Amino acid sequence: MIDRTSKAWERRKKNRPTEILDSTMSILSRDGYTKLSMKRVAKEAGVSEATIFKYFKDKEDLIDKCYYRVGLAVVRQFEKDTQPSNNLYDSLQHIARTNFLRLKSNQNIWDIFTHDINQRIRKDSQVFKCKKRYETLLVKLIKKAQKNNELIKDVRPITILYMFFGPIEYIAIKYRMYGEDFDIDETVNDIVNTIFRAYSKKKDFIK
Repeated sequence: MIDRTSKAWERRKKNRPTEILDSTMSILSRDGYTKLSMKRVAKEAGVSEATIFKYFKDKEDLIDKCYYRVGLAVVRQFEKDTQPSNNLYDSLQHIARTNFLRLKSNQNIWDIFTHDINQRIRKDSQVFKCKKRYETLLVKLIKKAQKNNELIKDVRPITILYMFFGPIEYIAIKYRMYGEDFDIDETVNDIVNTIFRAYSKKKDFIK
């Protein structure tokens, strides 16, 4: 006779790490990092705190794995969105727009990507590898643009990255801290056009 109760328990046990991560992400999304505790995660996941420690070393390990899962989803989506045929101008517009849409839809999630992850990165962590993977994709796009004469060749990729992400973070901080609203499409165009006015060899990219 099949022990259905036992099989159901085994399935539940197998799914627990994912359920715990889902619960952690739910709390981070609603209330941010400062309101996260193992007690709240346990209650949200419907397990004991002791059960969480069977799968995660401590709170830091749990958060690292949660951030990695979220970050990996973003990188994979970015890889999917930036097809080889895409030019740098359109790719930067897409990335900036995605950042601002994330900011306006859930500020706690935006905080994860712009502040929390960078504060927590260790070179031996999965999150660090995920961040490097993302940066490598961007650098490849920039170098491709230089090869295709979209950008002048003597500008360093890191310069483009600073010019791109600096304004995004500055605008987002004003939105977060002072409630200064902004038009996403207009702001995206301003950021990307500034880069291409300075370094583009094909001014027809600028809209």
